[in-house]
This record gives sequence, structure tokens and C-alpha cells, in this order.
Amino acid sequence: MDEVNLKIKERKMRTRPLIEMGGLVAKANLDHLSANTLFGAIVSLKETLTQHPNVQDHWTTIGKDIFDKEQQNKAAVILKFASEPDENTKRHIRLHGLKWNSFRQEWCGMLRTLRP
Repeated sequence: MDEVNLKIKERKMRTRPLIEMGGLVAKANLDHLSANTLFGAIVSLKETLTQHPNVQDHWTTIGKDIFDKEQQNKAAVILKFASEPDENTKRHIRLHGLKWNSFRQEWCGMLRTLRP
């Protein structure tokens, strides 16, 4: 692998976890806060963790419980169309988290189940 491709791969490996962390901020409904506020909160978290190392177990339990509950309320979905949908429809499908599977020619993903 040449040096340019290696640097691209390294950048992608670093970027993915950063994007995931940003997703967690959004999932916690904190994405409306300023960068200074978020950074201050994260520094405060670090200080709390330093002073009380056992709090990490508590935080882990809270996060796991929330993720588990979300998974319980989701169902696998596959969408197929007789003809290719317009761009607006595709955008709407993507907004709901479905991904295009070019091999199977279908949209798939996990969606929250609807309660009657």
C-alpha cells in the first residue's frame, strides 16, 4: 500500500470514532450546546471520573440500559421499489437511517416499531 493510501486509511480510522462521539452528543440531545459548554462538561466528567473511579460502572450501566431499550423497540425493515424512487423519497428514507444495499438492490435497516 503506498503512503498516500496509508495516510487516507489512518485518517478514516481516526475520523470514525470522532463521528461516533458526535453522534452520542446528538443522541443525548446535547447537540444544541456550544463547543465551550460541551468541552467544559467533558472536562468535568474527567474530573469526576478521576475523583470517583467507580462512577464509570454506573455510567456504563445507564448507557447500556438505554441502548438495550432502543434495540428492543426496533425491527428490521427492508424496502424494495418496482422503480427507482425520486431523490426526495431517497432523502426521506436515509433520514430514517436506512441504507442502500447495492448488491441486493434494496433499502434496509432498523426502525423503531410503531405502537397502535
